[in-house]
Amino acid sequence: MKRNILKIFILILLIHAAVFLSSCNQREFEYLGEYPQLYTAGAYSLLGMVGHVPNHHIGAVGWQPYIKIYEEDDYGRVLFSYGEDFAHGYREGNKGYLIIQKFDNEFVYFYPYYSFILSQFYKDDEIDLLKNANNWNQPLYDDGFEKLKIVRQKEAGPIPNKQLIDVYYEIFPEPNLSSRRYAPSRMEFLRTDAYGRSIYSAGNNITYGNIEIIIVLFHADHSFDLDTGSLTITDMNNYQTELRSLMETNGWNTPP
Repeated sequence: MKRNILKIFILILLIHAAVFLSSCNQREFEYLGEYPQLYTAGAYSLLGMVGHVPNHHIGAVGWQPYIKIYEEDDYGRVLFSYGEDFAHGYREGNKGYLIIQKFDNEFVYFYPYYSFILSQFYKDDEIDLLKNANNWNQPLYDDGFEKLKIVRQKEAGPIPNKQLIDVYYEIFPEPNLSSRRYAPSRMEFLRTDAYGRSIYSAGNNITYGNIEIIIVLFHADHSFDLDTGSLTITDMNNYQTELRSLMETNGWNTPP
C-alpha cells in the first residue's frame, strides 16, 4: 500500500514538473517599456535583432532591450538608440541609432533604407548625416514610408523551420549534419513587406570573432533564389545601400 502511494506521489510530481517546464518553455517575451513604437522600429529595422536581449537559461524569456531617446524635431520625428547586446554590456555596446518619421495608435512610419546607422560610439557628423537623410526638422510629407504595426513582441517570421534549415545549408554547406537542428537559430527574421516577401539575416561563425553575414530574401510563396535573393554583407556598420539594392531588385513593397 505504501509503495503504491509512493508511486502515485512520484507520478504527480513528475506530471507537475512536466507541466511547469512546458509552461516555462512556452513563455514569450513582451516589451514592457513605454515606447512600443520605437521598439517596433528598432526590432524590425536592424539586422540580427530578435526583439529582446537573449537569455539562454531554460524557460527564460530574455531581458528588455535598451531604448533611449536623444532628440525630437519640430514635426514629431524621434532620434533614438536601440540595443540588444547584453553579452558586451548592451547599454554601452553595439547598437543602432534610428529616426522614425511619425507614429499613431496603430502604426509607426520610417524610411525603409536610410533610417538607421550602426555604431558602438556615434560621432556628431554621423548623426548629422542620418538627420539629413531623414529630413530632420523639415515639413513632414507622407511619401515613401515603411509602415509597421506597433507590437510589443517581434514575430518569428513566416518561413517554416525546415525550409530555413535547407536554405541555411544551401548558403553555408557544412558536413556535420548533426548541427542542422541549430540552423534556424542562425537565421534572424527582419521583416515582411505588404505583399508577403520576407527578409532574414544568416550568420555563420568562420573563426572566433569573425562572422559572415548573408541577407536572404524570400518571396510571398516562400521561394528563394540564391543568385538574386541573397547578399553577403561586407561591412555590418555600412550595409544600407546594399540592402536597398537587394530589396528593390526583388520588388520589395511592389505588387507581384
